[in-house]
Amino acid sequence: MKQNRRLWLHIVLMAVCILLLGIDLTNFARRTWKERFAYDLTLRHNEIECIRTGVDPFDIFERTISSKEYRGIFRPDKPEEPQDDRKIVHSYPAWHMAFFWWNNFVSRNICIVIMLFVNICSLVWVCRWLAKKYQRSDTVHLVQDILFLLVMMLFPFFFVFEALNYGLLLTGCLLLLFLALQSKYEILAGIAYAFIMIKPQIGVVLLLPLFLNKWYKTIAVAAAICVAGTLFTAGELNKSPLELILQIPSIGAPFYKGFFSSLAIMTFGDAGEFVSMGVFILIAAAGCYFVRNAEEIWMRFLPALAIIPFWTYSLQYDWFIVLPCYLYLLNSKDKHPKLYSLSMDLAILWILTYLAIRQEFRILGCLLDDTVFRLAILMSGFGMVIWDTNEEWIRRNAPRFLSSLKKKDE
Repeated sequence: MKQNRRLWLHIVLMAVCILLLGIDLTNFARRTWKERFAYDLTLRHNEIECIRTGVDPFDIFERTISSKEYRGIFRPDKPEEPQDDRKIVHSYPAWHMAFFWWNNFVSRNICIVIMLFVNICSLVWVCRWLAKKYQRSDTVHLVQDILFLLVMMLFPFFFVFEALNYGLLLTGCLLLLFLALQSKYEILAGIAYAFIMIKPQIGVVLLLPLFLNKWYKTIAVAAAICVAGTLFTAGELNKSPLELILQIPSIGAPFYKGFFSSLAIMTFGDAGEFVSMGVFILIAAAGCYFVRNAEEIWMRFLPALAIIPFWTYSLQYDWFIVLPCYLYLLNSKDKHPKLYSLSMDLAILWILTYLAIRQEFRILGCLLDDTVFRLAILMSGFGMVIWDTNEEWIRRNAPRFLSSLKKKDE
C-alpha cells in the first residue's frame, strides 16, 4: 500500500512538473521563436556559405580576420563585435562541412524543411526503439516511466526543434550504430559513427566501447570518412588538413566548460579542464571494460553515454544521446527497486528546482542542481548495468576486496 501511494505521488508530481515546464517553454517560445527559430541551422548554413567564398569561419570566430559579410558569434574571451546585419558564424569540424555541403545549394527555408523531416523521422525511430526495448510492466508503472522520460527529455526536445540542432539526428545515428553492430555490419556502423563524430565531444567518448570490443573496422571506416571530408574542406579553403583538425578543441571551449571542469580549473588552474575530462574518461573506460561482454550491444555503450553531458561542454540539445541509459534504468525496476524509485524522486527534484531558480532559460548545465541531479540519475543506471553484468564476479570478490582494505587500515 505504501509503495502504491508513492507510485501515485510520483505520477501526480511529474505530471505537474511537465505542465509547469510546458507553460514555461511555451512562454519562452512566444518571446523568442521569431528571432531564434532554426538558429543553429542558420549558423551551419552561413558557415558553409562562408567556406564557399574561401574563408574559414573559424578564423572569423577566433577574430583572426574581419569580414564585411560575416561576424563571429559572441564569446567571452574575445572582444565583442558590433551588432549589425552581417551573418553570424561559429565553426564545426571540417568533415561536418563536407557532409552538409548540400546546404548551400538550397535556400535556408528548404534546409529547415529537410532538417525538420529528418528530426521527425529520428524521433519516430527513437520512440519505436524505446518501445521495443522497454520491458513491459503494469499500466501504472508504464505511465510513471513515460512521465519520467518526458520530464528528463522535454527540455532538450524543445531546444532541438527550436534551434534545429543535431541532438535527435545523432541519437538516430547511435541507434543505427547499435543495430549495425548487433547485425555485424561494421561498415554501416562506421558510416553511422562518422556522422556521430560531427559532435566530437560525443563521438570521442564512444570510441571507448568500440575499441574495447575490438570493432576496429567500424573505427577505421569512420576515420576514413572523416579524413576524406577534411581533405575536401581543406581543398576548398586551401589550408592544411592537419591545421583544420588541430583547431577542433578550440571550437566550443570558450562557451561552456561544464560545472566539473570549472570547479577543476578553480582548483588546478588552466590544467583543471584536462584533469576533469581525464577523470570522466577513466571512469567511462573502466565502466565500458566491465560491461564489454553484456548480452545486448547497446548496453556496452551505457557507461560512455552516461558521462557525455558532464565530461565536456555538451549542451542541453545533446542530452538525447543518454536515452539508452534512462531505458536501462526503467527496465531495472524489479532488480533495483530502490535505485529506480530514487531516480524518480531525483527527476522531480531536478525540474522543481529548475523551475524555482530559472533565469530566462540560462544554460542548465551551468546550474549546480541540474548537474548533480542528472549525474545522480545517470550514475544510477551506470551502476546498475555494471552490477547486472558482473554480479557473480562482484559478489565473489567484493568481500575479499573489503577485507583487504580493512587489513591495510589496521
